[in-house]
Amino acid sequence: MWSINLSFLYITSIAILITIGLSCRSAQQQRIVDCNESEDVFYCADTLCAKIYHGHIDTIYGNMPPDMYYDMDETITFPLVFKIHNQNENARKVDPREVTKSIEVLNKAFAPSAIRFELRSIETVSDAKNLQQVTQNSYEAYPDFSLQHDVKNAITIHLLDDNGQYCDKVNEVVSCRRVHGFTYILNYQYPNIVLSKPDLLNEKVMPHEMGHFFGLFHTHRSVEGEESIMRADCETTGDHICSTPADPGPLYSVYIDYTRCEMIGYIDENGYEYKPMINNYMSYYYPCYRKAFAFTEEQYIVMRTAALSNVRNHLIQPSLAN
Repeated sequence: MWSINLSFLYITSIAILITIGLSCRSAQQQRIVDCNESEDVFYCADTLCAKIYHGHIDTIYGNMPPDMYYDMDETITFPLVFKIHNQNENARKVDPREVTKSIEVLNKAFAPSAIRFELRSIETVSDAKNLQQVTQNSYEAYPDFSLQHDVKNAITIHLLDDNGQYCDKVNEVVSCRRVHGFTYILNYQYPNIVLSKPDLLNEKVMPHEMGHFFGLFHTHRSVEGEESIMRADCETTGDHICSTPADPGPLYSVYIDYTRCEMIGYIDENGYEYKPMINNYMSYYYPCYRKAFAFTEEQYIVMRTAALSNVRNHLIQPSLAN
């Protein structure tokens, strides 16, 4: 997660990039179990195995087709359960037609990956938490929130109210930050996405979070090092995807000409100019005037690989699972 003194489209995720370094323990086995012994291990005896975060990611990226080709002929469908959390009688109303529209946007974005989403149900939760209560203190309330409200065998989309308080003033310095949505990247234990209600119809936020849900990083990620413009290290740095150009991140958005959807004039130490994909769903830039949001072909392949993996395939709609 990043935070600067600007309000961007969405600040995704806690956790999206937090390492879950929990060991698998069983009541019957006091010894620590190695969660990484097998890519298929997602449970340890009777206890949910919270594998080290990178265990899932390495499984997916390690199983990418060598020729970057994937059979997209068979459509796989994931059911969605929308839970509308109303904290009080003044809660923001969500029209079911807005839910339907959001799924249409999602299906359009994911169509090339042959991944489709269908509405299973819309449910209402009363006396609920708002977004700030779930995210405060480093998302302290999120695990219990998920345990209480997530449904089995579907992706749960939680729609929360927002208290509208985004700015703090300290010593005459105003800092503004807003969380639009978040999810874990390819995590078995928390099969959900959390959104603020106003962002349900944001054409970028839902596909962005679903991209994380199916294994995609931010295009400006630098955990394993910043990706070089010349791309020699594109499989091991940045977002690990070679079809997304090197992205220095939103701090450098002052270099972007949004009418051309292009970064202009930001040069690396070797004299090469950054040309990130501004309109990529997984970037942190504002919308371009003339280019629709898009994933790249390799991003679709990552998501398809993740969708068919043991981390996600148990959520595939049963009638189409085979």
